[in-house]
Amino acid sequence: MEIDVLIVTHNRLEQLKRCLAGISSAGQNQLFTINIHVLINGVDIQTTQYLNSQPHVHFYQEPHTQKPGLARNILISHSHAEWIFFIDDDAYPQHNIFTELKTLISEHPAGILFGGPNVTPPHAPLFQKVSGIILGSLWGAMHTRSRYAPIGKTRAAKEAYLSSCNLFVNRKVFEITEYPEHYRTAEESYLILNILKSWPNDSWYSPELIVYHDRRQNLSAFIKQIYRYARGRGQLVFDGKTRAPIYFVPTLFLVLILLAPLSETIKEIMLRFMPIYIAANLLCTLYQMISNRHLFALGAFFLYPITHITYALGLVSGVFRSAIQHKETRK
Repeated sequence: MEIDVLIVTHNRLEQLKRCLAGISSAGQNQLFTINIHVLINGVDIQTTQYLNSQPHVHFYQEPHTQKPGLARNILISHSHAEWIFFIDDDAYPQHNIFTELKTLISEHPAGILFGGPNVTPPHAPLFQKVSGIILGSLWGAMHTRSRYAPIGKTRAAKEAYLSSCNLFVNRKVFEITEYPEHYRTAEESYLILNILKSWPNDSWYSPELIVYHDRRQNLSAFIKQIYRYARGRGQLVFDGKTRAPIYFVPTLFLVLILLAPLSETIKEIMLRFMPIYIAANLLCTLYQMISNRHLFALGAFFLYPITHITYALGLVSGVFRSAIQHKETRK
């Protein structure tokens, strides 16, 4: 059985080398024939020179940077294996990932999609560890935390559990769907929702199917990440792909904060609610400090509210930006 590993990269040569090394190491058990395909998404002389020296890697070049969905679709067009493994260039697989995949295929022979968490590397810098705590916690990411931490047991997949930096997809999927080429983010959610619609009983999440994925290096980059994720979710909401109420909770929270000075009733509600929110924030932070056995988790106390507010702003922005773009295309 063959697997084509598809990687989009641009100006991240050191991370790409680590990713390729991890794939080669994981593939040494020879359970699958592993083919690696890399798209250099824009001008990147150093990466081009390096890949020219790697005969086992098939690589392609786009002179102009393409949106993520289009870039992955270009790679898919070069792929011919039965299974496709999507992984980001700043991630690398756990050494037994293909062994776990083999087990999953044996247990679920009709499976069409398998995915798992992307977790913080064990030797990541301090801020990356704290941001990883936020992403992998219930208070920070709610049900999407399964994307960032090995939660529970192998189970039927939901879109909230999966991302394109750790996703195995059967080739037959791309006979009926593909990545959206107009999305700048959340393109994997769009694809996964389409897959789940066509194969609702043949898609699986496994907490044992692990890749390690770098987190953002500092607060500014983390805020941009959360904002972009939420903006993509807003686009999905506008397109009618998802309307789960849980995604609107941070936005409702932000709206109430902004309206409190204008309404005595809302102000009274918020005065009662804020101590509860702060207490919940503190309790979740203490839990993370205990479970991680380190004081660095104290940083979560400050990152939790930043995450909630940033997500609220991004979701609203995504909905309104999509509405404006939709109106312009109809002119």
